[in-house]
Amino acid sequence: MHSQLWHRDLEEKKMIKVFIYLNDVNENNGPFFYVKGSQPSGKSKISKFAPQYLPKGSYPDEATVKNTILLDQIVCAKGKAGTIIFCDTAGLHKGGFVVEGERKMITGFFPSKKWSEPALIEKSKTVQFVFKSDLAKKY
Repeated sequence: MHSQLWHRDLEEKKMIKVFIYLNDVNENNGPFFYVKGSQPSGKSKISKFAPQYLPKGSYPDEATVKNTILLDQIVCAKGKAGTIIFCDTAGLHKGGFVVEGERKMITGFFPSKKWSEPALIEKSKTVQFVFKSDLAKKY
């Protein structure tokens, strides 16, 4: 329900987060926003703007973001219930402000095999993590 400020997540320098909308999301109920090319591995100069500092992430001043980021660099992810968003949240992103209704979504986090900040999230003792490269070794 709550909006977020523009930020880079704190968990890892390279990661994939998956967001699944549980209800229809439009411009009024807080869509997800992402700045194209802002991930640290990006080739544009925007990838260097407001760098991420582990384990704190980065929360640039909103006025600075507005003066630096062009509107055509921003992706607004609206969609029907069931829409899936894959995103490197080391890039600049935010959850939009809910003006009307609500935004419900599930978030999943997939860190790299060489995860530098494992103490930030507790792994389940009943779930085994298998990396694609490990599967390839078996076959």
